[in-house]
Amino acid sequence: MLALLGLDHHIGLHFDPMYCVEELRRDRSLEKHLIRKKDLLFDIIQTEIQTFSFHTHSVCWTPEPASPYMRFKRAVDGRAKFTMQRYLNKARANKRKIVR
Repeated sequence: MLALLGLDHHIGLHFDPMYCVEELRRDRSLEKHLIRKKDLLFDIIQTEIQTFSFHTHSVCWTPEPASPYMRFKRAVDGRAKFTMQRYLNKARANKRKIVR
């Protein structure tokens, strides 16, 4: 870590909100959780944290071992299913006729 700082790099927080979904639902304060994680990281490395990014690797997480192709296919299929369900829910909520 110190070697990176010595090369004029900055350390940022890579935050995954999926690890605190219940807390976020209860507290409704993403900023509070980011600050808590930032402060924890500061306590560990004693370096100011000025940036963060959200974790974007969920395609790699599967309940069972899978090949990279199957992981990606699972992610694409899941996104398609979610998007279709969201469309149907909004159409129903707005009393739109669904023509197939």
